[in-house]
Amino acid sequence: FPVTIASLGLWQINGITAEHFKLEDKRNYEARLDILVSTDMALTYLKQLHDTFKSWPLVFAAYNAGPARVKEALKKVNYRSEADFVKLKLPSETMDYVPKIMALAHIVRYYDHYKIPLPHKVDHLVEVPCAHPIDFRDVILALNISFQTLTKYNSCYSAYSIPKNHEGILFIPASYIQGNAKLTIEKIKYFNKKPAYQVKQGDTLTKPADELWIGVKGFLS
Repeated sequence: FPVTIASLGLWQINGITAEHFKLEDKRNYEARLDILVSTDMALTYLKQLHDTFKSWPLVFAAYNAGPARVKEALKKVNYRSEADFVKLKLPSETMDYVPKIMALAHIVRYYDHYKIPLPHKVDHLVEVPCAHPIDFRDVILALNISFQTLTKYNSCYSAYSIPKNHEGILFIPASYIQGNAKLTIEKIKYFNKKPAYQVKQGDTLTKPADELWIGVKGFLS
């Protein structure tokens, strides 16, 4: 796929890194915006960088600016410990990024010491496998989930649907699943297969809605 410099997604992965890790970028699907795929890639990349640099400040600097640039900067200073990181000649964005990410990791790890409240109840995400074309409109109807919530966790599907021949996963907040992922899949399939209502002579505006509700009650009963 064409290489782009722009970074995308939760892990801000650029096109060059995506190409190196063979992340998919095809019509209506961008792997860098896939929460699961991009996180797996980012963790793999961070581990590789740590195997190379043995130092977390250098790892994050390499993640942000590229390992080649960090290696070149190391050649120009006497780097003995993490305290020497400030001596490196790297882009100002990287020099700002590294202490921020290190500080965030420290705060999250020792949040109790700093008396910082963290959320105790999290509406965790459930993986719902969908191995056939699924339109987001059917998911919204089946689960009574908002378009904003659905797209927030599934932005990798640019056409608001899982493309044909793509074995995709939808991430759905647990509160919409009600503890039964299998039933959730069946509900989505039901709405996905239900044909669009054909307007007939003599119909009123409420009839299509009544027809849909009858079908839903039949499925849920």
